[in-house]
Amino acid sequence: MGLVSKQCIDFVKSFEGFSANVYLDIVNVPTLGYGMTGKEIQGLKYVTEEQASSMLEKLLNENYAMPIKRNLDANRFSLNQNEFDALVSMAYNIGVSGLLGSTLYKNVLKGIKDKPTITGNFQAWSNAGGKQVPGLLRRR
Repeated sequence: MGLVSKQCIDFVKSFEGFSANVYLDIVNVPTLGYGMTGKEIQGLKYVTEEQASSMLEKLLNENYAMPIKRNLDANRFSLNQNEFDALVSMAYNIGVSGLLGSTLYKNVLKGIKDKPTITGNFQAWSNAGGKQVPGLLRRR
């Protein structure tokens, strides 16, 4: 059992979409499966949907959820599952260091929960290549 819920994995899948073959994303980064761009895809040119699902679940839990959980624990802060999943999904897009250094995360640690503030914090991260991307805005 991992740290992220099945709903989080399905959410990420729904926005990333699946590609069996390596392609260049909107900012020319080689991408495979469900938006995977790191060392986990090095040397791969093709994956099945089943392989990509397994890789995504492992990646979300180990590379994103674990460091976020460690930071939350160090700050003696806990979130409910959907709040935690939202941060993991965000980190999958902007990186763990991007998330942990963001105004969004700082506001979470302050206990700010009002919808306009948090929504605005998420939506501030809806650009790629210097331009607002409708898909990223919708995801936020």
